[in-house]
Amino acid sequence: MTLTASEFVEWVLKNAARVTEYSNGGDGSNGKCDCIGLVIGAWRMSGNKWPWVHGSNYAARYLTDNLEADSALHFGDLVYKARPPGTQYYNLPDSYKNHPDKNDYYHVGVVTNEYPLEIVHCTSVQGGIKVDDKRG
Repeated sequence: MTLTASEFVEWVLKNAARVTEYSNGGDGSNGKCDCIGLVIGAWRMSGNKWPWVHGSNYAARYLTDNLEADSALHFGDLVYKARPPGTQYYNLPDSYKNHPDKNDYYHVGVVTNEYPLEIVHCTSVQGGIKVDDKRG
């Protein structure tokens, strides 16, 4: 099933509401979630299956249309944090070593409002969910 941006954001916010803590591999279904799990859980809650890899590197490469660093952010967009090769903490998984994009996409959030900007993401803060008002 295809979702509009509004429907997708609605499911992301519903999934975020059930998250109580950050946990690698979680999708929110048991209160535990990681960054891409927020997206995966929302997709599943909407009645869809997630047949792809659980990882922000996978989503950035194969499920995202525009990875321009300075592009405008729009409602429903996925926003990634990435480390280029040679930078501190760079840790590209082996399964992407032969991909032409050598960035390590280590974190993702969802734009839930454009004006003012709000980016919701699951991270290691109290309660697992953080809302940012800028890139970073």
